[in-house]
Amino acid sequence: MFAGLLAVAASVAAGASDPCTEIRSVRALAVKDGLDDATLLTLERRYCGTKSASLSAPPLPSPSGGQAAISPECEEFRLLAVLARIGDAAETVQQTIDHQVGRVCSQDGVDVTRWPAGGLARSSTGALNYPQGKTAKSTTGNWYYPNGTVAKYATGSWNYPDGKTARYSDGSWRAPKGGATTAQVVLEAACAQRDCSEVRSTIDAMSPDLKTATIIGLAWQASKRK
Repeated sequence: MFAGLLAVAASVAAGASDPCTEIRSVRALAVKDGLDDATLLTLERRYCGTKSASLSAPPLPSPSGGQAAISPECEEFRLLAVLARIGDAAETVQQTIDHQVGRVCSQDGVDVTRWPAGGLARSSTGALNYPQGKTAKSTTGNWYYPNGTVAKYATGSWNYPDGKTARYSDGSWRAPKGGATTAQVVLEAACAQRDCSEVRSTIDAMSPDLKTATIIGLAWQASKRK
């Protein structure tokens, strides 16, 4: 099924004047209908480039028998996926995390302590690692980008990947290049640089941490294009 979807999407892109935009439209529809997001993300990276690929967390699997509660493990691995995208982790790393999200968020009792290749994902103390072994969440509650920069302190403040403050613990924001601002202004400025329709349709339903990380990612990407 997914191979067929790839062929159809690639055919659409091949005949389009703007293949990147067409692929994103196909991907948005596929995700909405509960199809495989990782497959469409591969296409988006192929036609749009890794730097401009979606920052959204992998979509939640469609629950059988009604809306299922999202487990803390599922939320943590989804946040891990977003931080990996913001931090420009290697595509293979992002795909490994996306695969783990699908397992953790769709099945009860899945072993979340190991990555598929065997590396330690979660320690007995609650710390999380990226697939290549770098710390993603420390035992003190700090979150990190793949480059080792603190993404979120346990106190609630957030940074951009270059270490500059993005959001203080009191909820006030700073733009990537400095200056006090708000989350809404940061989002509007970022979306002036790219199509944010997919994010806008889901951002209000995100957990607070996922929402903050997604806005930071959009702002960070926009700042690098200026």
